[in-house]
Amino acid sequence: MSVTLRWTEEQLRAWHARRGLRVDGEGHEPAPAPAAPCAALAAPPVAAPREVVLWLPWPPSVNRYWRHPHAGKAAGRHLISESGRAYRKQVAGSVPTPKDGPLASRLQMTLILYEPDRRLRDIDNVLKAPFDALRHAGVYKDDSQIRRLFIDFADPRKPGRLHFTIKEL
Repeated sequence: MSVTLRWTEEQLRAWHARRGLRVDGEGHEPAPAPAAPCAALAAPPVAAPREVVLWLPWPPSVNRYWRHPHAGKAAGRHLISESGRAYRKQVAGSVPTPKDGPLASRLQMTLILYEPDRRLRDIDNVLKAPFDALRHAGVYKDDSQIRRLFIDFADPRKPGRLHFTIKEL
């Protein structure tokens, strides 16, 4: 024995509405409701790149940053000098470490040099000490992360300073 059920248009619309279905213009076939976005397929939220802005004291030159003992156990090795260690300590004491830990991705660094006087300097002799001091202070993991470097010289100011803006790429 077969039973045929017949619904009125009103009953059919109510049934569709309870299930979140739409009915086409004629009212006979339910059209699927728009699919809600799947949480598993949604892109993860992208955190804004972090940025650190710092003022550092003028560093010792590379020639004063390193020492090269000629005798004893340390002969032939390259060691950080006393003035280099003092500079690292000074930077570590004055630089706040980022709240979320060291910057871990690729970095862009903008550096403005305020020289202490008008003497001519090799730009690469200025960079080694602050880069190592910032790594030692926990600002970033390693200076090999620096992928873009912009350097500008400003008018000399005593006692000399460095202005860093470090951004994650």
